Amino acid sequence: MDLLVGQPTLVHILADGSEEVVQYAARNGNQIVPHAPWLDALHDALNVRLVETTRLLTRPFAIEPGPRNDAGERMAVSVQEYSQDIHLRIEQRQFSYYQTWNQFAQSFPARILAKNGTAPFAPDELRQRLMELSRKHDALSSLGILPPAEVIRDVPEDTDLPTRKTLSIYIRDMATALGVFDDLVARIAMLTDLVNSRFQYKRLAVRLGPGFVISNRNGTEIPVAALSSGEQHELVMLYDLLFRTKSDTLVLIDEPETSLDLLWQQEIIDDLAKIVALTGIDVLIATHSPDVAGRHWDWTVALTGPAE
Repeated sequence: MDLLVGQPTLVHILADGSEEVVQYAARNGNQIVPHAPWLDALHDALNVRLVETTRLLTRPFAIEPGPRNDAGERMAVSVQEYSQDIHLRIEQRQFSYYQTWNQFAQSFPARILAKNGTAPFAPDELRQRLMELSRKHDALSSLGILPPAEVIRDVPEDTDLPTRKTLSIYIRDMATALGVFDDLVARIAMLTDLVNSRFQYKRLAVRLGPGFVISNRNGTEIPVAALSSGEQHELVMLYDLLFRTKSDTLVLIDEPETSLDLLWQQEIIDDLAKIVALTGIDVLIATHSPDVAGRHWDWTVALTGPAE
């Protein structure tokens, strides 16, 4: 076959050792032409996401990014869209929490009166688990996810068996209900930790309602769109990876160093390693900056052109 210069080419090794060469193009969204069953299967098995250099602008908000349609599409400021995005994600988990808790509440009296049930916790374990729940509830309250509440934090050593049984049921129910927030809170914590370790004169917080809350060194809140281009690039890229990319996705990041100063560039790989460990994604970056590679030259592949 005559190969076209610049056209993507794949070589399929068949069972008998022969080769099938296919030059292909993607058209009409995800359709691959020419049609080849093995190429279709390979395409369907891959989950790939591109983080472009133009990441400060995005399509209008959608919790799950859909297929791209560039024709006449409106663009929006990414930090503003993502601020709304995190608010809605928190709101969804909040709904799941109340739904789960209401289900437990309906069966709570019957489970207290049941003669056969889960064994109650000993007083020491009751105290430990109550403290764990109180810390988790305080963290969620600080994010505006749950309202402040009087939380039981301790029990007397001589607490009777019926009371321990009731508290044990409550603890198990509450732990399950609050568990719907665990992954979300872990990602929020990583986002704010990474961003605030980079921002020098501003601070990021996440709250139900406003979403991103940016404050200056005096504690005065400022609009998210007032962040510098470098700060927006940092926040948008990290958010994209933590919240808008599914696990088992290969993420291609084009020039992650865009608008970042040298110190931030030197931390990119370490930040990505933390995100990969939390989210289960894989990342491949293309960069022109030696500072990005930094201490990780053994992870790099130089593109030097065709061998002579």
